[in-house]
Amino acid sequence: MLLMEQLTLGYARDMLRRIALIKAAQSLGISLADITAILAAFPLTDKISAKDIDQMVRKWSVMLDGRIAGLTKLRNHLDKCIGCGCLSRTDCPLVNPSDCLSKKGRGAVILS
Repeated sequence: MLLMEQLTLGYARDMLRRIALIKAAQSLGISLADITAILAAFPLTDKISAKDIDQMVRKWSVMLDGRIAGLTKLRNHLDKCIGCGCLSRTDCPLVNPSDCLSKKGRGAVILS
C-alpha cells in the first residue's frame, strides 16, 4: 500500500483512472490505437465519469464480440484447412467465402 501511495503521489486521480482504463483495455487485447481513438473523445482536462466508462465498455464489447465471432468462424473451419495447402481458394470459407475474390479478376489476388 505504501508503494502505491508513493507511485500515485503527484498524479491527478483522473490521470490514474485513465491509466487504469488503458491497462484494463490492453489486458482484453484491445490495441493502443483503438484505446486512443475512444479516449480521444475525452480531453485530458475532462474528468471521466461512470457514464463515460460505460460508453467505452459498450464500444469495446462490440469490438470484442466481432473478434470472438471471427475467431469462432476460424475455429469452426480449421478442419477444412487441413491438407488444403491453400490451393483451392474458390471454396475457402475463411479467405474466400462464396468465391467473392472472383470479382477481382483472375490469378493471385491475395498476397499475404
